[in-house]
Amino acid sequence: MSGALEDIARDRLRAERVKKYLDELIEYLKHPCEENYKKLEEAAEEADRVIRGYWTGPTHLKKGLKERVEKLKKEDKKEWAKLLASIFPISFETIHFKKLKELSPFKDKTLILVDYGAGFVSVYVENLEGMIDNKLDKEDYKIYDSDKYILVIDNIKESIKNAEIIWIGCGILGINWPRNREGEKRNF
Repeated sequence: MSGALEDIARDRLRAERVKKYLDELIEYLKHPCEENYKKLEEAAEEADRVIRGYWTGPTHLKKGLKERVEKLKKEDKKEWAKLLASIFPISFETIHFKKLKELSPFKDKTLILVDYGAGFVSVYVENLEGMIDNKLDKEDYKIYDSDKYILVIDNIKESIKNAEIIWIGCGILGINWPRNREGEKRNF
């Protein structure tokens, strides 16, 4: 049995090793060769070796790695969406997210992650705060000093209406496909 401080230290170690894995993934996707794949595989193994932490559990980056990177290299949108979503809500401003997105088929798109949990919804819009800050700053409005604003957007309904939807998973065990309103498997 370990204490909370020990568990938290493992969380930090896992975070460092996942960052290393992401660095190696970016390098491999930019320059795919056996040497870079070996480094990626080693980084995945290192991250996977860290046992449970306080807030996080073990990773399984090595499992299915070859198949995942092959899909990424072929610009498989679902695989890219799953990868980006895995780091999106907590770190879409990080260098890893930005570099990976630049390599993805979504390079010139704005990503919105929608997570319907059990009775709640979380919506994360990539760089929304940055875009708003830039708009207000450009128009010479004060930001980060208790001011409040409403931004009126002409046609967000049309943008949402035309958005591509990529199903990336479900939090219910055993649901491995997108479902219709009635909860049945969608027919495409």
